[in-house]
Amino acid sequence: MRIAYIASSEFGCPAPSNQIQAALWVASEIIEEMTRRGHHTMYVGAGDSTVGASEIRSMGSAFFDVYDYNEWIQLTVAEKDQTLNNYQIKLQLFLQEVLKDTPVDIVHFHTSPPIFMLPFSKNISVPKIQTFHDPLLASYEQIFYAYKDISSNHFVSISNSQRNGAPYLSYDATVYNGIPIDAYPFHLSASGGFVFLGRIKKIKGVKDAVVAATRAGVALTVAGRAAHTEEEFMKTEVLPYIDGTKIRQIGVVGHDEKVQLFGSAKGLLFPIGWEEPFGLVMVEAMACGTPVIAYNRGSVPEVIKDGVTGFIVDQDDTVRPGKGSWIIKKQGVEGLVEAMSRIGELDRVAARKHVEANFTVKKMCDKYEKLYTSICQK
Repeated sequence: MRIAYIASSEFGCPAPSNQIQAALWVASEIIEEMTRRGHHTMYVGAGDSTVGASEIRSMGSAFFDVYDYNEWIQLTVAEKDQTLNNYQIKLQLFLQEVLKDTPVDIVHFHTSPPIFMLPFSKNISVPKIQTFHDPLLASYEQIFYAYKDISSNHFVSISNSQRNGAPYLSYDATVYNGIPIDAYPFHLSASGGFVFLGRIKKIKGVKDAVVAATRAGVALTVAGRAAHTEEEFMKTEVLPYIDGTKIRQIGVVGHDEKVQLFGSAKGLLFPIGWEEPFGLVMVEAMACGTPVIAYNRGSVPEVIKDGVTGFIVDQDDTVRPGKGSWIIKKQGVEGLVEAMSRIGELDRVAARKHVEANFTVKKMCDKYEKLYTSICQK
């Protein structure tokens, strides 16, 4: 099968190690696995891409070859959108040019935002799959309806909960993200405290993490990039809890340091304050044997087995699926504190086995390969 992949105009594929680009990272894993399986894969992207595809077509400089990242993040949201969207359009038009002289059986989009492929899809006659990596916003509804008659468009969610944002769409599958399991060494026991890893911003729950760790009297390492737009929030609500000893903050970590952090941690704190579409960091932690303590938001109940690979905690009194059925009955920060006190009840081997059974690159690509075949045979 000949498969074209398109993901990002921002960076080459894979993205630099100091950038958190989950969609691009997942796309690169899919491409390389499909290449190993004997498919002819073509990555259509930007910049200097080194992904293991059968062939790579680059439109030239990636967005952040042209724009300095640290200067770009200082811009307003409107300025960011105007510049980046223009570059993403350039990539979409480049894809159409490539497909004029390079026939493929299917095109697999990992582009952002989720609606971005729609205006261009009517100009590409072969089947197209859009994997949604971002939340599906209410404001997208009319745009999706405007292109509902294009039968060659196919949609994949990365969790069932993600579909709640656009229940009117006809989905071909839910395919959970997968990781290369061998790249995550298993640790049977923990030698450190707890860890929070991700974008350090309000919706990711960093405040609840540091407050809970302080109340529980446990060590916590906070790792990741602090959001430039939330400096005041960090200064007033998070940094007062970070003493540099018991609760410490480090920056963005590479893969080796990340798996070491996970492997040595008693647990990962994931008290998200939004409907996370997947949450790859939960899978990465469990692969290392590290159980996860997370709020009942988004995909969490699909990824964690409560009382087996972690503890699920209701954030508040809001009615959400599974509310009140978890082992931990306390809510919010108090629930996190109780969960941390009971983390020793969980079997780290079970966490690893859960990932091996559900969230590997092989499992992910088995489902995509089956989907490709099904769509192309219609």
